[in-house]
Order: sequence, then C-alpha cells, then structure tokens
Amino acid sequence: MRTYPNGHVCHDFNMVFAARTFLGEPASDGRENPKVRWLSPDALPEVLPTVALTIQAFPRWNATGTFQLI
Repeated sequence: MRTYPNGHVCHDFNMVFAARTFLGEPASDGRENPKVRWLSPDALPEVLPTVALTIQAFPRWNATGTFQLI
C-alpha cells in the first residue's frame, strides 16, 4: 500500500502473463500508458518495489512452473 501526495491510497496488485509467441507491436492506449515497448529483463527501468518483486519471481516460476505468491 502506498499513499500519493494528493492523499490517494493505492493497493498494488501485479500479475504476469507469459507467452511463448506473439504477433504485432505493443501499442499505447494514448492516455494511461503513453509509452509501451518490449524490454528485456536486464534493460528494465526503475520500477515500484511491488513490480520488482513480481519481476524477480518470474525466473522462479519459469524454472519450476509453480505459482509464486509474493
């Protein structure tokens, strides 16, 4: 949970979907996500701590195939 300067409280929930193949290019919705692109895990920008935990859990899932509760 985090509180923004304007007082809004946010409870983060992160979910990862894995795909072996995909078609097309990522596209912005033009509002909430102005910059959308594919990145390799070692080229990610700084992210929120909850997002970082989710990204760190992915290799464990990939190696074991088991649900990762973090």
